[in-house]
Amino acid sequence: MAINATPFTTGQVLTATNVNNLPMGFNDNAGGTATTAIVAATPLAVLSKSFTIYAGRRYKLSGYVGWQPSALSGGNAIYFTQTSGISKLFWYRGDQIPANFPQYQGGSYITTATVLGVTSGSSAKTFTLYIRCGGAGSLNTNPDGIVGAGSAEQLLWIEDMGNE
Repeated sequence: MAINATPFTTGQVLTATNVNNLPMGFNDNAGGTATTAIVAATPLAVLSKSFTIYAGRRYKLSGYVGWQPSALSGGNAIYFTQTSGISKLFWYRGDQIPANFPQYQGGSYITTATVLGVTSGSSAKTFTLYIRCGGAGSLNTNPDGIVGAGSAEQLLWIEDMGNE
């Protein structure tokens, strides 16, 4: 199947331009197993990572965090910021989460190099994964107490999804 969902025909030649339009897939990631305390209603930077962003490309940024509120907690969010000032949610929950109720949440955000501030060539951009809890808590890398320490690793990664 060709780039624009039209079938190839006999005799067509695959060119460098055709290949450059294809998704490049997984780019890079950062991971951690910190057990840092979370202060109520205060954003906590969990991970930071610089990725090279190329003009004209579409990207999928994903992040996951294991955590646990130590008090009743509402208005919880997992989000990222980027050096160009972009800030986007991966996950948000406005209702109350009970104290000592382990969580492992995250999500993905699809964007373009243009939105990330790269309109020509390439540029390294630093992304930071944050968690904000309505109540106090801590990062928790073993939320179920069964699988083992480090089983709910904090993760931040980027994938190239092809041309914009």
